[in-house]
Amino acid sequence: SSQVTSPGGNVVNSLKGTSGDKFEFKAPRAGMYKFCFHNPYSTPETVSFYIHVGHIPNEHDLAKDEHLDPINVKIAELREALESVTAEQKYLKARDSRHRHSKLISLYL
Repeated sequence: SSQVTSPGGNVVNSLKGTSGDKFEFKAPRAGMYKFCFHNPYSTPETVSFYIHVGHIPNEHDLAKDEHLDPINVKIAELREALESVTAEQKYLKARDSRHRHSKLISLYL
């Protein structure tokens, strides 16, 4: 069996199970949590466990379509502006190249 105690001394999770059991709990406060594993049998047992600490988002934390719409609009506007700048750069580069080439031709005449 296993038991998890919060920093305030409250049991936040208690499990009487077998090998390979998984459990999760929401930590009510920050601090030191105690994990206690108990073997009621006289045969020796090996305890190995993995703790993953992370934030599990609730429904209110998840982004909805209406939240993303303004962002998508801004991305589309930025893409359009970038394409416009890129096209202008290509035009100026081509014009500059033609201008330099025409100067060379007139020099050789």
